[in-house]
Amino acid sequence: MELDDTHWAISTGSGSIYIIRTSPITEPFSGKFTARYDLDTPFLLRASHSISASDCRMILSRPSPSTGGGSKQDKTFDLMEVSINPTMENAVDDSPGQLEMNWSLQGTDLPYLSKWNGDGWMVLAAELFRGPSEAGPSSTPTNDIASTSASRGGIGADEATNSAADFEKSGIEEDRVWPFSWTQTADSIAMTVPFPAGTKRSDIVIALKLSEFSLSINPSAPVPLSPLSDFLRRQTHSFWSDVDTNSSTFTYNPEKALLELELVKADDHSRWPSVFSPLDDDEEEEEEEVPETLDAATLAAVRASFNNIKTRQPGEEPTGNHPAMPALLSEEMDIDLMDEEDDMPEGPFGDKGGKVGRDVFIGHITDGVPSWSKTTVTVVSLPISSPTLNDDGLIVKSAIDGLYYRPSTTGDITKKPWTHTSTTPALAFVLSSKRDIRLVRHIASDSSTIVLAFDAGSTGEQAQGNVYVYYPPDSKMYARQGVVGVSGREKGALLGVGSMSVGGKDVVVVLCEKELVVLHGIC
Repeated sequence: MELDDTHWAISTGSGSIYIIRTSPITEPFSGKFTARYDLDTPFLLRASHSISASDCRMILSRPSPSTGGGSKQDKTFDLMEVSINPTMENAVDDSPGQLEMNWSLQGTDLPYLSKWNGDGWMVLAAELFRGPSEAGPSSTPTNDIASTSASRGGIGADEATNSAADFEKSGIEEDRVWPFSWTQTADSIAMTVPFPAGTKRSDIVIALKLSEFSLSINPSAPVPLSPLSDFLRRQTHSFWSDVDTNSSTFTYNPEKALLELELVKADDHSRWPSVFSPLDDDEEEEEEEVPETLDAATLAAVRASFNNIKTRQPGEEPTGNHPAMPALLSEEMDIDLMDEEDDMPEGPFGDKGGKVGRDVFIGHITDGVPSWSKTTVTVVSLPISSPTLNDDGLIVKSAIDGLYYRPSTTGDITKKPWTHTSTTPALAFVLSSKRDIRLVRHIASDSSTIVLAFDAGSTGEQAQGNVYVYYPPDSKMYARQGVVGVSGREKGALLGVGSMSVGGKDVVVVLCEKELVVLHGIC
């Protein structure tokens, strides 16, 4: 892993990091091991970021020492930050240094992505990472049925009874009074605001802008009760995403004292997790998010799904396919060998089919303090690892398409809207056989995105692993695609992919067990 232009970090996978100093790229190559740092347990080196020439931060993950010998279901993992000075040298193997942790968080699964963003780490994970005192079953929000189910990959049969009870008791908060109600379709938001009886249309001042909504009430009008009065304290609210002001409308029914808005999304076929975006970090207080109102048919379908789940008896194993170790955990095999997981079966949880992408929480960790998104998002592609391409964007699933979103480069990315810059039509459809997002990477520019979907490959004589390249559409009807054999057979299985600049041009580098493959002309 590159630390700067002349320093590199190599993790052994057994608890050590070696630092190598190399010659500048403009000179003939030479290199030397300058330092070694150890930790008391094996770990994986996930990401690095150079704060200064003498301060490099690294993200590591490892099984928590207190649960390292337990079953797969009982394990927790540590996500840690350490700092080293790349310019300092030690006696390497004769007298290695020790890694000192800046902070450590715990979670029940390994993250899909760790990458520096702004002033902290952006982390994608199926389960939340918390401080040791907070980690445990409560790490995942339990008041959101959709996010809880998605983060666990579905509710297991042995959890059905409690989940159904929780849903009926507090999951949707049916008896809660909110300042407004809302629901959505693929291209619009329907929002209803109830006012006190006797409120006239002339008492309401409203304005719709591209990204803002202003609402207030004249002092002479009937005084609204809480929570509407609390909502009206702030006159202007920022939409979660932009709206089409020319197509959006609002009407007021004085008999029912209801203000009804039809907000047309500027980006159709996208789902909003909330009508309004969270307040900025410098705001004094944060408003409570109003959940989307589910219609009666949807509620009935959810309740029926709970009632149809059968309770598994003690000792009874489920039949058919069931979740096993993710397909790309081969890079974590050094910490998971004790589990003796079977190969991934065929079917909905195997390599040959199943859900496209992964439902993940997005986190932003600053100085060991995590902030997490309230709901999950289905990510189908991750940015390619590159020392020159500073890309933090993600491609998320929207129907059969893939939408590229770029986060803010300042502040907490979980509290600020992301920017949609490009769309890859039918991407989620063509990726139906690529279940694990760690083998799907993209290279993004200001207006377009190239997606690379890799096969894992194998060491068998007949097996071959390809990379499938999906280019931006040339028109409304056509887009270029390509396929190149990169792994398998004599090359061995795929170990990792990345991108680097050579002669001013970006090339894709594919590391296999026995060969290093360089792909020119992809970008």
